[in-house]
Formats: sequence, structure tokens, C-alpha cells
Amino acid sequence: MSPTSTPTRQCPHCGVVNDIDNAYCVNCNTPFTAYSGQLDGEAYEGKLAQQAALLNTRPAVVMLMTVFDILFALFWPVAGLLHAYHAILHPTLNNYIFSALSTVVPVLIAFILIPVTLGLFYVAWANWNQASWAWTVNALVLGICAICCLLSLFSFKAIVFLLLAAALASLWFRRETKAWFGYF
Repeated sequence: MSPTSTPTRQCPHCGVVNDIDNAYCVNCNTPFTAYSGQLDGEAYEGKLAQQAALLNTRPAVVMLMTVFDILFALFWPVAGLLHAYHAILHPTLNNYIFSALSTVVPVLIAFILIPVTLGLFYVAWANWNQASWAWTVNALVLGICAICCLLSLFSFKAIVFLLLAAALASLWFRRETKAWFGYF
């Protein structure tokens, strides 16, 4: 090589000659380095293209989990808060201690449940927008939902949410869903 010429490499995909410092082919955007996405021993159209297609296609379970987060936020914290305020309005309360506690407890519950509701709405938003941490948080939400449902198993709403959480968990832990969030 002469000192004035720059080293080059030929693209294995289209054959165009590129500068050695290029990470991608100037003609077809084939990656040349592992950093830019080239997979050793595999064709560009193979596994890399499949991974890119998975990342660009939102799995259906993500939409279902987003709806589940919103429903769980509305039916667990908000319903618990409304149930606490129902005790204040109940006409048969003659016990003064119970009446006093029934006015303080809903306020204390509101300080806990309103941020939890807002947090669940934020998790639903992050889930829809493919935040990498949303997969882990939603796995925890499914576990918390299952625990809450098991504590009140005899209500119809708890059984429905438990079955829904179990069905979602079976889809949520699939490899395709993890891959969409960046867990390969």
C-alpha cells in the first residue's frame, strides 16, 4: 500500500468498496463491525433482520398489559379509596370511635393509594413506549395483583383479575415480549 492511499474494505453484501473506518456500507447500510450490529458467521438478512423486525413490531401482549395496568389502577386503589369513604356515609354508624376512625382512615389511604394509581398510569405509559424497565415493573404488577386477589379470593372481581393476571403472565414471560423490551 502506498502512504497516500487509505485502506478500504469491500461490502460482503453489495460489493461496494468502502473506507476502512466506516461502520456501515455507504450503499446498502450493511454493518461491518460487531458494534454496529454485525453478527459473526450469519448473513445480514438472517438473525439481525429478524431481531430488528421484532423490535419494530409491538407484541399484542404489550397492549393487553397496558390496558391491564390501567384497569388495575382503577379497580384496586381507586376502588379501595371509594370503599374507605363509603364507611363515612354509612347510616348505621353509632359508635363514635368508629366514626372518628372512619374519617381519618380514608384520608390516610388517599395519601397512599393516589400515588400508587398515578404510578400505575405511568407504568402503563412506559410499557406502551417500550421503556426497558417497564417489563420488570409489569412482572411485579402481575405478582402484586395475584397476591391481592388471593387475599380476597371469594369476590368475583378478584377471581377475574387473578385469571387475567395468570393469562397475561403466560404471555408476558415469552421470549418475544422480553426481546421487545431489550432482554435477549
